[in-house]
Amino acid sequence: IDLLQWREGLTLSDCRKRLRSFIGAFPESSPVSSWKPKAKIDLRHIRLEWETAKKVEHLPFLEKSRGLDPTTIACERFRDTFRTDTHHNAVFPYRNSSIDIIALERRNRPTKDGEKSFKSFSTGGQPGFWISNTSPADMRLVIVESPIDAMAHFEMSPPEERSITRYAD
Repeated sequence: IDLLQWREGLTLSDCRKRLRSFIGAFPESSPVSSWKPKAKIDLRHIRLEWETAKKVEHLPFLEKSRGLDPTTIACERFRDTFRTDTHHNAVFPYRNSSIDIIALERRNRPTKDGEKSFKSFSTGGQPGFWISNTSPADMRLVIVESPIDAMAHFEMSPPEERSITRYAD
């Protein structure tokens, strides 16, 4: 009754008349929306892509295009937190709270005639976070916008901070 009064501006008498027509029968209804629950996402192909990506300790894209020092890329903090695919893209794993890989991000420099850097997120991937390797000595967590920003921050930090800082985006 309150809904009809509010929505259609009916009086109490008009609401009763309107509702009496529904006694003993339900009105025909149309779907409110076309929403359907999402099918369960199969992440096996994303995990397979990560497993087949090549482990590297240096990557020309990160060194030349992003100006990162090869020792940063090869250090223990970032070892195996990225890999490379057959197109020489940097591949970064994104994880959920259980540390399962749920998405991959690919990054590379622009093509010869392109202006923007290449950036791609895996089809069917879910939002998650990237994390650097951790150490029992970690005392700090730095939240960054991207894994590349984490490596740049690492390079700009004094050596004594590098050994106690982990990164996440």
